[in-house]
Amino acid sequence: MSENLSVLEPREALQEIESLVQSEDFSLALERIQALGRPELDPPERILLHHLHGVALARLGRGLEAASRFRRSLEAAEASQDQIGQARATEELGAIHHHERRLAEAQSHYERALRLWARLGDRQAEARSHRNLGNLFADFNDPARASEAYEKSRSLYLELGEPDEVAAAVIHAASLRYQSEGLEAAIEEYARGLEQDGCRHHLVTNNYGFLLMLQGKLDRALEVLGQARQDMDSRKAAEDDLALVHLNLGLAHAMKGDLQAAEKHLRRSLELLERHPEARAVEILLLVNEKWLDQGFKPYLLVENGQKRALAHLNLAAVLTRAGRLQEAREELRLGQELERSAAYPFLAAGWIHLSEGDESAATEAFRRARGMEPDKQEYRQALNLVNPYAAMKIGRNDPCPCGSGKKFKKCHGA
Repeated sequence: MSENLSVLEPREALQEIESLVQSEDFSLALERIQALGRPELDPPERILLHHLHGVALARLGRGLEAASRFRRSLEAAEASQDQIGQARATEELGAIHHHERRLAEAQSHYERALRLWARLGDRQAEARSHRNLGNLFADFNDPARASEAYEKSRSLYLELGEPDEVAAAVIHAASLRYQSEGLEAAIEEYARGLEQDGCRHHLVTNNYGFLLMLQGKLDRALEVLGQARQDMDSRKAAEDDLALVHLNLGLAHAMKGDLQAAEKHLRRSLELLERHPEARAVEILLLVNEKWLDQGFKPYLLVENGQKRALAHLNLAAVLTRAGRLQEAREELRLGQELERSAAYPFLAAGWIHLSEGDESAATEAFRRARGMEPDKQEYRQALNLVNPYAAMKIGRNDPCPCGSGKKFKKCHGA
């Protein structure tokens, strides 16, 4: 790349800027555009320059400035009857309005872009436009239209033979059905993706395996998660995704009682997550409460936005506790709690581990802190009531303890 655009002809500079945008070096692309000034360019080149300027600004989070550039690109494209330029600018304007939650305007731009791409016969862009509309309708809380748009996108990507995009379409459709119809519907959608569409992408099989775990079909979950692992080997998938598959494999083995295999996968997950400490996901937190399952306690908690590394440590702590390796479990528990100090779920994990050790006082304090952070969560209230049904009551410290011991509350269950 040239260090000084002033020595380049405008067309050569434009090619360099386009290359920078394609390589996602948006900051340098913006510097090059600003250094270029106002060169003499033909209309198609002027349209492209405005578009590249808009893309660089948008990807750097400067949406208002980007919209201005896309509008200039659109006006120039309309004047030149350049339908590709119009479609490109219109789609980008839709994305900016969507990001700003101006949904009606975003819909208008997305639909115009779809018409233009269809007229041009660009099937890939057409599929992308249907996906954009699906995301928009999902944000509109209109599952029927979102589902229809996702289905059109999915069909086009299947025709084009683009497995990554088919996987995204399957995941979108399954997520939509999970929100509107529940677990069984989402599992059905993933099964359709695997069996009907032949989509073996690791993101699909990982999610499918995870839902099968929630359904209690552990053998099938392990089979599907194994497929995810194989697909990752062939694709050289991202470490963060690989860590999540190992985390789920560890959970499935733990739920089956195979603690040795569970530990192996959880430790591998932690190795990978060392390089991705902030990664988050919807995940399972194993709870060491087997003795109390007949009293209505659940064997795990579903964490909506858990820190993956913290969950790997906490789940490993649960596995080690079940194996009777309490000292090692305490260390994993400590590491998990340190990584997620502001969340309640590590305290729930700690409470059950303390209770399994016979430390009722430490368990009570952990459950009390979890409940204090999320007072409406049933699992936290239920756990605290097990060890101290009076801890959440409004009782004066010098009042008699309601347990009937004859002691003051502060000397008994309020200690």
